Amino acid sequence: MNKLETTVLLAAVLQWVAMAEGGVAPTLELFTQTNHNGAVYTINSPHHNLANEGFNDVTRSICGIGLWFLYEDKDYSKHSKFVHTFASPTYDCENLESSQRDKVSSLRYAGMDDIDFPTLTLYHDKNQCGGEFLVLRDTDSLPDFNDKTTTFAVTGSSSWTVYADADYGGDSACMTPGEDGGWYYGVWTYSELNMKNDVVSSVRKGCHSDRVFEFDLSSDQQNPASNSTEGGI
Repeated sequence: MNKLETTVLLAAVLQWVAMAEGGVAPTLELFTQTNHNGAVYTINSPHHNLANEGFNDVTRSICGIGLWFLYEDKDYSKHSKFVHTFASPTYDCENLESSQRDKVSSLRYAGMDDIDFPTLTLYHDKNQCGGEFLVLRDTDSLPDFNDKTTTFAVTGSSSWTVYADADYGGDSACMTPGEDGGWYYGVWTYSELNMKNDVVSSVRKGCHSDRVFEFDLSSDQQNPASNSTEGGI
């Protein structure tokens, strides 16, 4: 499987159903100046290389909706020196930190085309870098992503349980998203779940483990307005 490809476990009709029910789609606007001024480029889908759009290394401020990750390098690379997280259930704006301005080369959102649709995204590398695998339902094995997960992102109000073994066996951890004004999301690393790296082999929707980890939106480390982390693994 292509490392950059997202594998969706339900038919595309589910995306259509979510949108038909009036869900809010993730959107991000990139601006060439601070305070949402200058030229603007509107994003509604993942972009692995902004150079293809003529908007590489020019972003200084952003506005949008949803849970987004912005990377210094193309292809959501683990070698990016920063990965910036933007999270908002309503249209909001922010300036990038001075060290991140004119450096964004790729970006993508977590979840589906409805920011409230319950999803779990598995990422190959630290800080939501590398390949990703989108989960929408109970999955007793991960043939294309077995023992490859380092970080996790949840959208929607549902908890998710991950297991070290196939068929929901072995060590497990339940991830419960935090709430922001009726909107739910969360981001975790394997170490925050007290699990080993690259061990997840199956996933269940809901909380089915005695070990429960709720995402804390009040934590400075997890504050989306200031989250800037070192890439790599």
